[in-house]
Amino acid sequence: MNTCDAIAVFVRFAASEPAAPAASPLGRAALQLGAEGARIVFCHPDTAIQDADGQLLVTGQVAQGDRWQDVTGQRISAAYLRVSALAELRRLQPLAARLQRAGVPLCNPLALVSLCRDKLRWAQAARRANLPFPESVVGVETMEQALHQWGGGFLKPRLGAGGRDVVRIRLLGGGVRVEQAGPALELSQDELTSWLHARQAREPQLLQHAVTVAPGPWQGLSIRSLAQRNPSGHWITTTPVVRWCRDGIAGNVSRGAQVTPLEHFVHPIGGRSGGALCDSVARLDQRVTDAVDAELGPTAPLAVEIGIDYVPDEQGRLHGIEVNDTPQGRLALAAAGADPRLEAAHQAALRRPLDYLLAAPPQLGAACRHLSLSPAPSTP
Repeated sequence: MNTCDAIAVFVRFAASEPAAPAASPLGRAALQLGAEGARIVFCHPDTAIQDADGQLLVTGQVAQGDRWQDVTGQRISAAYLRVSALAELRRLQPLAARLQRAGVPLCNPLALVSLCRDKLRWAQAARRANLPFPESVVGVETMEQALHQWGGGFLKPRLGAGGRDVVRIRLLGGGVRVEQAGPALELSQDELTSWLHARQAREPQLLQHAVTVAPGPWQGLSIRSLAQRNPSGHWITTTPVVRWCRDGIAGNVSRGAQVTPLEHFVHPIGGRSGGALCDSVARLDQRVTDAVDAELGPTAPLAVEIGIDYVPDEQGRLHGIEVNDTPQGRLALAAAGADPRLEAAHQAALRRPLDYLLAAPPQLGAACRHLSLSPAPSTP
């Protein structure tokens, strides 16, 4: 048994053999921390934990030189959840319960997952905090009423992520146009009702009021900001990026959007420069993180990072779209070397939550003791 406390990072292991640690920003962050005396163990949530002599121990891998080294019987002082697939998150309740019983803080806990993944729940939280997030409604009849009132909107899975199955609905004269990843659909009002019921039957849907995006050489554009806690426990904003595409509606990196640091974006957005928008993003980020903390109450210190998506309108005003509990898209892009200006910032961002856990501020343990286990969002 390894008696030196470590930080466990719960991740989804790739089916293939992982690349050497130095080949990815996360691996390099682990190597940096290892050189500084910290021990970071990467674990699969399904097979990671075992109990021995009343202690909770983990099995996983650590970055060591040019390879990943298997470890077993590793004692941990804190854990960090970096699993994004909803199907896997729903299986994590027993893991969270075991960590809580052992007094091990689980950061980015299921309570945060539930708040962020359920778009209706977050919309209600944003309204309580008077944040500039668009109105959202659920239920086919209510969505149809809203479409006629708004003239259109974005329809998306209520528990979706990554831009999956997001479509834009426009009411045009007596007909309806549905803009999606493939060819657009032209529907009558009656066909729209049937189509909405079919979508709702597959999985719960949410309709969000559309923000008119600032015009430019793009069809879809959004700003992603990454808010993280620093070692002292305060929220800070890291380099925001613009995600944009010349065609399509979902400005998501995993779905082909281009990405550029906002401060270096050459096109004005709603008449404002990227630098000016960075200041607005930082101010709004603070309000969003305050709202997250208010919703989580005494367990708020367990939330270590969130991604916040904004859309700028024609006047350059920012409108929040959603909050993401596992913001990974732009990090993956940096790892692929798409924009070298992002590499150093992203590597620092990957290790910042680990630095926070290693610092172990007093509020972290107190938050763990207050934790009331909340399941990952299930079908409403």
